[in-house]
Amino acid sequence: MPMKCRTPETPESSGDLRAKSAMTELLQRAIAEIQRLPADEQDAIVYRILADLEDERAWATQFAATTDNQWARMVEQAQQDIAAGNSVPLDDVFPGRKSGG
Repeated sequence: MPMKCRTPETPESSGDLRAKSAMTELLQRAIAEIQRLPADEQDAIVYRILADLEDERAWATQFAATTDNQWARMVEQAQQDIAAGNSVPLDDVFPGRKSGG
């Protein structure tokens, strides 16, 4: 069953005509590759992309709405979890990762 996603604004619908020509070479290359696929595979890729874009918008909205008090409570909870030994170091989760950045 196809996923229902909100159609993103196009440059024409958003009034931003500059965005129309702002496609990167990498995006152009990806679209050219996708165009070679059968329609059902193209649609599957588009559904994933649109769902990911919608998810990113939702996260951005939620982060923007988070108050300083909420951030402070999350920090406090994380510090308590670490002190109680209820956390795992990132180096254990991502062994190839370099510490500190």
